[in-house]
Amino acid sequence: MKNISKLLILLFGIISCISCQESEIEKAILKSEVAANDLLPLSATSFVLSEEKSEENFDSLTWTPTDYGFQSAVNYTVQFDVEGNAFATPINLANTFELTSGFTVGNINKSLLEKGVAGGTAVNVEFRVVSLINEEVAEVYSSVEKVEITPYAPSVLSPLYINGDDQGWNFDTSLDFNVLGIGEFEVIGTFTNGSYFRFFEEKSWEASQLGYGDFEVVDANLTEAGDGDDNFIFSGTTGVYTMTVSYATKTITMTAASTPELYIVGDQNGWSFDAVTWLGGGKYEGTVTITNGQIFRFFTVDGDWGSQQYNYTYFMDGTLSDNLTGTTEGDANFTYVGADGTYKYTVDLYSKSFIIQE
Repeated sequence: MKNISKLLILLFGIISCISCQESEIEKAILKSEVAANDLLPLSATSFVLSEEKSEENFDSLTWTPTDYGFQSAVNYTVQFDVEGNAFATPINLANTFELTSGFTVGNINKSLLEKGVAGGTAVNVEFRVVSLINEEVAEVYSSVEKVEITPYAPSVLSPLYINGDDQGWNFDTSLDFNVLGIGEFEVIGTFTNGSYFRFFEEKSWEASQLGYGDFEVVDANLTEAGDGDDNFIFSGTTGVYTMTVSYATKTITMTAASTPELYIVGDQNGWSFDAVTWLGGGKYEGTVTITNGQIFRFFTVDGDWGSQQYNYTYFMDGTLSDNLTGTTEGDANFTYVGADGTYKYTVDLYSKSFIIQE
């Protein structure tokens, strides 16, 4: 009899517990219609951006919480787009669980330029906040705030780098893009089937990074890794490819290419063609035995004097080691003005850098 009593007490306790849990669950009922929350007005209606203040805070955006009918952690995404675009291709400026967020002048300036807005041109911009509590629950869009912003033309265009399996996840061997324009990039590199990678805007793990989800049109040679870092997987045939990236259209394209060649030709080798080792992108390295006063330049096709040339004129506005000078006259050859010897040298056609390391 005692055992039966104990069982009844235990059963009653379980039923009570379940009832409590059901009661709590019933309280967490999603509203049939979740109203848009309010994005509060910015501190001004017009902003003129300057490069000198690029690291300063642009403004602080604040909004009201989204009411789902129960308490929940809401992921808020701050977006902006050019007025009239109906947020068809918005820029995500920040993600937060707070009700306020800020971002730098440089950040919003860069985003506007990548959308094709020219420096010095005023444009009307719309801000909004997107609320998300679960992938199975529809996003909620806040009210929209409109302001006028005039971006600046940067003195230096922003770079882009690939780091991944083919680079050993090492920034010293990253694949550096050639910057064609604001938000437009191109690079020639070796891609290995099955290799993972993503894009970095600086050579740092703390830099802004772009993955598969940041693009709308992705080349068929690339697939989504589906990992926590939003990596790409190169799923094509191992080989050399030209990759182009456009921020404006959120597009990545790839085409098969041949290994880019470079030859050093001059006094030091009797004006024969000596191949320079390609490292990827516009980077090359080689070794040269050279004496003070010898002249030379680079060619892109073995034995072809009519092929594309890279001479002093091409590099003069870039980075040259102190042991190099040259002339813009005639063939515009380099002149070596260092100590006689055998040295390693590095060339980067993208950044226009040529260094002979004594």
